[in-house]
Amino acid sequence: MIRAVVFGALAFVLVLRLAATQAVVRAQDPVERGAYLAQVASCAACHSPPDGPAFSGHVIEVNGQTFYSPNLSPHESGIGTWTDDEIAQAITQGIQPDGELLHPIMPYANYAALSNADVMALVGYLRSLPTVDAPPPFENPAPPPDAIAVNRSPAVEAAPPDDVLASGQYLVDAIAACGACHTPED
Repeated sequence: MIRAVVFGALAFVLVLRLAATQAVVRAQDPVERGAYLAQVASCAACHSPPDGPAFSGHVIEVNGQTFYSPNLSPHESGIGTWTDDEIAQAITQGIQPDGELLHPIMPYANYAALSNADVMALVGYLRSLPTVDAPPPFENPAPPPDAIAVNRSPAVEAAPPDDVLASGQYLVDAIAACGACHTPED
């Protein structure tokens, strides 16, 4: 019981601290904001090999399946031929430029709640990365039959920076997508 209370208090303090940091970062350049969002969302954890260039793609295993998280650099073997809208659509709806669905291992359902400004900041940051020629080594498994694209509202706004709790919830739910790993599917 004491551990749960201590952990809850620490988590609450972390959320407040991150929300305060988020308010500061909102005033920055969009590419800097995108870098911050990519860090909070832990994009590198899935998209960067431990011993290679950041965001150049990475082979990962989840629940007994092997996936290749794509190269996010602006190279033609990555997302370099995608439009900004196609990148945004993949992040927030799980739809690739060819119309195919991304596997829901990518938490695009959470990212659907990202504000339009934050999505474009992420796109700007990804466009600023060094190009890396890293084609996928294999085709990813097909999404499960029950996978669906997210129908995203066209005018999503971030929580007001002066509302610390709402900003913290936005940070935890939409950006960090904590629930993708820490909430049971059922």
